[in-house]
Amino acid sequence: MKKHLANLFTFSRILLSFWLFSFKEFTPLYLGIFLYCGLSDALDGFCARKFGTVGNLGATLDTLGDLLLYFGMAKILLGNEKYHFDSRIYFWFIGVVVIFAVSAFTGLGRFKKLIFVHTLTGKLFGIFVFLVPYACFFNLQNVFGCVVCSCATVNAAESFIVQAFAPVPVSDIKFAWDIRKLKSAEKGDEN
Repeated sequence: MKKHLANLFTFSRILLSFWLFSFKEFTPLYLGIFLYCGLSDALDGFCARKFGTVGNLGATLDTLGDLLLYFGMAKILLGNEKYHFDSRIYFWFIGVVVIFAVSAFTGLGRFKKLIFVHTLTGKLFGIFVFLVPYACFFNLQNVFGCVVCSCATVNAAESFIVQAFAPVPVSDIKFAWDIRKLKSAEKGDEN
């Protein structure tokens, strides 16, 4: 059972994320399901590391679960005038998405596989994105949108730096500048 616990959390998040697509606004039920999804996102990684079941499938499913959760939230944000953001935040976010796409294609071109880079800034970004529906519920979406986009910009830049300059494919790294350690280790292996 322990070896499957992380994937059970991930699969439950994926299933519940599909349910969130049926909502038209951030109701208390939506926020409760969203809270479970956020907690399960934290728990799946913790369980995978604790029980030694970290793997590519789990990491890919985790990213899929995150994307479904975020797209379900975006559907409400874009489809409900109640949660309108300043247009500059939309353009900023689109710019961030472009940087993430360029990052992904850079990694695909260099390493011949799709890699999603997980950094501490990415974790912080995930926490901020997770809080967006709650900020909208209290009508704080524009202020919070700036916070989220600031963190997303740093995260996207880090992802691009890692994809463009890491000597080997890397999906988990604390900060982008840690690729210097990877390059040093690679040079040490050559000697």
